[in-house]
Amino acid sequence: MKTKKIILIAIIITCCALFTACANFEITAKIDENNYASYTIQIEVDTSEMDYWDRLKKDKMLNAFRKHLKNDGFTADKDSSSGLEIHKFEKKEQAESSEEAFKLLETMLTSDTSILSTYNYELDTSHDYVDYKVDATVSLEDIFYEEYIEEIPDTTKNIFLKNIEDTNIKFTFITPKSDGNEIPLNIQTPNTFDLNIGESTTMSFEGRIANSPNILEYNRLTELKAAERKKMLIFASAILFIIALMIIIIRSKPKHYNKNPNDKRRKKLEKKLKKLQDKKLNI
Repeated sequence: MKTKKIILIAIIITCCALFTACANFEITAKIDENNYASYTIQIEVDTSEMDYWDRLKKDKMLNAFRKHLKNDGFTADKDSSSGLEIHKFEKKEQAESSEEAFKLLETMLTSDTSILSTYNYELDTSHDYVDYKVDATVSLEDIFYEEYIEEIPDTTKNIFLKNIEDTNIKFTFITPKSDGNEIPLNIQTPNTFDLNIGESTTMSFEGRIANSPNILEYNRLTELKAAERKKMLIFASAILFIIALMIIIIRSKPKHYNKNPNDKRRKKLEKKLKKLQDKKLNI
């Protein structure tokens, strides 16, 4: 028996295959450097060859799909400026750490709105890095009931099967990844897989994320110690400068500055005594 998630994607693929010859599905699971986890479904539909009734049926099915996703916390946008009708559905949440972001993404990718059959990940956390490994599968082997296809009129069946064959489905994981040994640097690394209707696809990849909280704390402490060392160096330099300046001033004083101040007093007293003696003699 088909799961609810496979039925959902089958409905939307059927809708596009019945009414248009061009449909692209881009499904993206992403964790960014700010620990936002997001799950995006983007559907591009070529409506140039649709008549009024086909557009009406297509809109009815897409609106039902949009309503279901909105009930699950997705935002919905539509853009027709490029000539194609682009529908984008996104669910996005922020976590406190990369570990929590992976947990949030797991919740999104194992819900009824995900087409993944299985999703598993492993994290190995050290002081500077978080190493991750992801394994997922998508099974589109029995996405359509054969009896359902048999009920499609012959005039439409061949077109439907051809459009199904031409339908492009891509699943992309985007995760931060540290570049070489530069601890603070995170770059966005996409891992894209083509999904084929009637086949099962295994998606595996691994990478390394900088452990930002620990690194930021380490950098903060390093900068703090450097600032303290700089202050101590400035203080020591100022003391040495003052000492050197005092030595220069002392050495540059005239020689008479170094005489005993008592000698000056004695000379003044001697002068006064001499004047008194002279007065007495005159008397």
